Amino acid sequence: MRRALVIALCSVSLGACTAIIGLRDDYTLAPDAGADGAAFDGAFDGASSETGPADGGWFVQSSWAGNVDGSSVVVTLDSGMRAGDLVVVAVGWQGLAINAAVSDPQSNLYKFVYSGTSGNVYQAMFYAHVGANGATTINVTMGQAVQFLDVRMAEYAGPTTLSIDSIDSDAGTSFSATVLGAPGNVLVAAGTADQKILPTSDGGFAVRIMTPSPFFNILQDRIADASANYTATAQLQTDGNAVFQVAAFK
Repeated sequence: MRRALVIALCSVSLGACTAIIGLRDDYTLAPDAGADGAAFDGAFDGASSETGPADGGWFVQSSWAGNVDGSSVVVTLDSGMRAGDLVVVAVGWQGLAINAAVSDPQSNLYKFVYSGTSGNVYQAMFYAHVGANGATTINVTMGQAVQFLDVRMAEYAGPTTLSIDSIDSDAGTSFSATVLGAPGNVLVAAGTADQKILPTSDGGFAVRIMTPSPFFNILQDRIADASANYTATAQLQTDGNAVFQVAAFK
């Protein structure tokens, strides 16, 4: 496991947070994901509003866009964000250690969680406490063009702020990250890799997003039901580089 020194620059007026990244992965498909994810290769390829297993309303919607070579991605949501909700964004790419800025039309402030790198694979996670209803897009802009840029997001009702996070970024086939959760915490995990990410069966996390071939980057979540350590895991099809993060929100 490796960590890196990271600096985050945020602008309240612009509703954007920029991560300056320095040098420094249980698979349960949401039961009503249906045709989007019934087969592993049937990746989530756009907005979705599925509710998770016995979620009691805490999961609102998820969406994805990207897998492109370029410097920007716009994610479109099924419905407008709701005031008071939590939005979590994972940005993954390959190529260079470069800055990523996240914003939306309602000027919600996206706070930087953490980032990691392994080889030429990078991932940064952000979150926002939605202040105004209505935003239907999320905009991610990189400091310059990168490869395989993708953005995954999910919206949740209830939590408002980050509690704790963990990251695993290394080379190999097996990755995991553990956080201490409290009852009612929303736990969000995301992974970016340069090899195909395969499902595992540990941890009780539901996969909300799995990006299309070739890498199948993921975003998954669960609700904490007790004060305990929770571990999200991922496997790669072959040896490769990956960054895998999990964060608890309260």
